[in-house]
Amino acid sequence: MQQLGPDHHDTLRAANDLARAYHDTQDPERARALDKDTLQRRRRLHGDDHPDTLASATNLANRLRALGRHEEALALSEETLAGWRRVLGEDHPATLSTASNLASDLAAVGRVRDAVVLGEETLAGWRRVQGVDHPDTLLTANNLAVYLRDVGWVGEARVLGEETLERRRRVLAHAGLVPHQPQVYEAGACGGAQWLLRCSRGLTPCNDRLAA
Repeated sequence: MQQLGPDHHDTLRAANDLARAYHDTQDPERARALDKDTLQRRRRLHGDDHPDTLASATNLANRLRALGRHEEALALSEETLAGWRRVLGEDHPATLSTASNLASDLAAVGRVRDAVVLGEETLAGWRRVQGVDHPDTLLTANNLAVYLRDVGWVGEARVLGEETLERRRRVLAHAGLVPHQPQVYEAGACGGAQWLLRCSRGLTPCNDRLAA
């Protein structure tokens, strides 16, 4: 940092990686503070709609979510989703990932019907872009089944949940993984293959995608 300065691209990337390390070692408040600083610097350097700025905003929303600050996470996720849509369009993976996180935020603050609507739109997008068996598609389907259950649409939740479980078992068997082994994961710069499983027992929302 002494040679490159606090605003250099490599410095900010290193700060992003350090924030993820803080998160991984159960220090979410320090991760939040560092991601907030990185976001502020990127906004000043690049503006609100630069991909690096939007990635940092996604990360900060994830930190807020981990701290239980769901209203703040919701507000930032809404802003970030609008940015990704402007920059990359409706069907880009970054847009769809942020939409999936936003649906989780909506459910967390009690707006479960809104989460269902956004979840259905996002699942349709993943199926269109990645196919029905892609990990991102399956995780979004899992979350939607949870939201459907929580609004009382148990029949629809059961159908989607059973279909998703069968597809996940097939995908995991093909990958040589054990379907019933619970795993917790966090996506870094890459997509769904790195976070194939999280909710292998029961219907539990999967969130906290990082776009950094």
